[in-house]
Amino acid sequence: MSWMLFQQVLQGTESAHRAHAQRRAAPRFQWMTVTVDACHAHLVRRAVAACAQAVIERCAPQKDHRVRLLIRFDAGHAADVMHEVLRSVPSGEVGCVVSGMPQSTASFFSSSLVPH
Repeated sequence: MSWMLFQQVLQGTESAHRAHAQRRAAPRFQWMTVTVDACHAHLVRRAVAACAQAVIERCAPQKDHRVRLLIRFDAGHAADVMHEVLRSVPSGEVGCVVSGMPQSTASFFSSSLVPH
């Protein structure tokens, strides 16, 4: 094998490894929380249902007659989901958009859950 051919093969292998690492590093999903009055939770559910790339993963009650919903959506669609939610709910709080949630989302809601 000639030296030039060896370098071409080596460069091709390195670029293939780089491309694979970039694919693995790219987040597939993102999450955000929305906190609304309990009577408006159905409006958030309808708004999320209107987005084909989004689902509600959790809905946790809070002490003040409010609920916190954890919404998962495909990476890059935060603006679409946020637009639908803001358009359909009269008031509430939108949390930050997060890529790469911890394995257990229970800790994500632990501070806001109503004690049993």
